[in-house]
Amino acid sequence: MRARVIIYNPDLTAILLIHRQKKQRNYWVVPGGGAKRSETPRETAIREINEELRIELTPAQLRQLFVIDNEYFFLTDYRQKAVPDISGEEKERSTSTNV
Repeated sequence: MRARVIIYNPDLTAILLIHRQKKQRNYWVVPGGGAKRSETPRETAIREINEELRIELTPAQLRQLFVIDNEYFFLTDYRQKAVPDISGEEKERSTSTNV
């Protein structure tokens, strides 16, 4: 099971995406990742966003939108104007061929 969070900033009318460049590919992804142990989809989403972006969310802040092939998508509002820094595993995996 995987969980992703669409982070919407209503002040900027924008969503936060992660830009990836990997082996000649250039693409954007919704932040999130895979479950650990017996996590619920909501717990996975909260942990992944905190690990990847250092954004702390609560269960009440997440609205489940849809599920596709055991991948859960949530929505939250986030009003910070500064772009969060990539951290955790996302940052550790970054190399000259995987940014």
